[in-house]
Order: sequence, then structure tokens, then C-alpha cells
Amino acid sequence: MDAQPQQTTQRKAPATEEDIRRMLQTKDFYELLGVSKTATEEDIKKQYKKLALRFHPDKLRLPGAQDVFKKIAQAYDCLSNPDKRAHYDRTGSDQPQQQRAYEQQYYDDIDPADIFSAFFGPGFAFQQGGQRRHYQYYSTRRGRDQEDRNGQNNQKGFNLMGLLQLLPFFLLIFSGVFSQLFQESPQFSLHKNSSFNILKKSVFLNINYFVDSSFEDKVMEDIEYLPSFEYKVEQEYLSNLNASCLNQDAKRRQYANMARNSWTKRDQNYYQNLSERVDMSPCEEFQELSSKHDINRYF
Repeated sequence: MDAQPQQTTQRKAPATEEDIRRMLQTKDFYELLGVSKTATEEDIKKQYKKLALRFHPDKLRLPGAQDVFKKIAQAYDCLSNPDKRAHYDRTGSDQPQQQRAYEQQYYDDIDPADIFSAFFGPGFAFQQGGQRRHYQYYSTRRGRDQEDRNGQNNQKGFNLMGLLQLLPFFLLIFSGVFSQLFQESPQFSLHKNSSFNILKKSVFLNINYFVDSSFEDKVMEDIEYLPSFEYKVEQEYLSNLNASCLNQDAKRRQYANMARNSWTKRDQNYYQNLSERVDMSPCEEFQELSSKHDINRYF
């Protein structure tokens, strides 16, 4: 009988203390992950998965493994984000002080366990000594209480929680679809168009709106029609104004945050200037209407 062919696949040798020292001494994120500067997002993901499994502190019980695990997550977080990667490519090792500030910022903000869980799930277990052992590594920032809770999760529970978290999202979609199916045809517009081209002004808030030629007949037929109609006009206007205000405020805060987290003075000034130039007139108008009128009745 012919001999069976031998298995040719070789497993990666366990990491050593020398590997840990080398990883800790490596400053360049590309070199740390073992990818080129032209690496694709998929290449970066593959390398992160390999290194995260190899240096996970629950699998590699050597001094410094936890720091390497954090550093790998730090490198992945940077290179997997196009904006962070572009900025890292621009500054890199050319500005060591800013690079150290960059590393410290992300070292503090990143939870390596979150990134690891995103790839492998919180129920991931290592095979050691013939037994499956769920990993228990968590950053000290989250504390022992969360470690105890997450250590008890399994993959089934994770999937269930994921579905429950998505439930409001699906309800929002379905409610929007059904509301569009059953809502009445629009009777006005806040902007002039071919269907609504007759300008009107609401009595209470002095809001401009546009109606069609049938509007006057409806007002004449029912004395209660106009107050109810303009309530809807003003309600939609305030709702749009509030949404616009929130959007602009979020944009302003985002630029301000980017300015605070920038690594160069030039970038700080650039994002600070963008933050100051965001149009906040919707918020100013909303605040002015709030000070003059009782708009709580619209919400």
C-alpha cells in the first residue's frame, strides 16, 4: 500500500521574548504589521488577525505580550482608517514629537479588546491543552466589572444582542415606509415650485410658505382650516430648522475635535478655521424663535 502523503501545512511558531522585544522596538506601523505602504485594507486586516492571534496575552503568557497586543491594535486602527492613514503617511517619522503624541493619544483611546472582538467575536476561545478557553483580556480602562460580564458571553448571546440593537433601526425604516404609504398628499411647500407657487405667511411665527390655487377655497369653506393648516406648516418648518441646527452643530464640533487632536499647528489652525466658518444661522434662528414664541407646542 502506498504511504499516505504527509501534511505540508506548517503552523507559525509561537512568539518568543525576542519577538516581543522586536515588536515593542518597532515604531513604524507598516513595519509593525508587516505590510507595505501600498497595502490594501484587506491586506491590513489579514495581518492584524494573524498578529492579534499570535500575540494575544491569553495565548502568549510572556512579559510584554499585552503591550504588543495593544500596539498591534493601535497600528491597525490607524492604517485601516483612510483619514488617519493619510495623516500618518504625511507626518510619520519626520516629526518624532508629534508621532509620540499621536501614539500616546491612540494608546489611551483604543481598546484592543474591542477591535479583537470585532474580528473574532466576544465568545472567541483559544484551544489550549485540549480545552477551549475563552479569552479574558480586557484593557484596564474598562475595569474588572466589564471583564466579568463579557467573559460570560457566548456567540449566541452576541448575535442576539446584535439583533436587538438593530431592532430600533428596522422599526425606523418600516415606520418611514408605512408613513409614506398612508400619508396625505402634500398641501404646501416651504419652497416655491411649479405645484405650489402662491406665497403665504403664517400668522403665529411669520413663516413663508407656498400653496396652490385651491387653498383659498378651502379656507373659505372651513373657518378652522387655516389655524390647523398653518400649525402643520410651522411644525414642519421648526422641525427642519432644528434638524439643520443639529447637523451644523455636529459638523462644528467635529472640526473642533479634529483641531484639538491634530498633530501639527498647521492642521490645528486649518480645522479650527473650518469650525469657526460653519454656518450656525439655523441655530440662531431657532433660538430667536424660541425666545419670542412658545414653540414647545410643536414638539
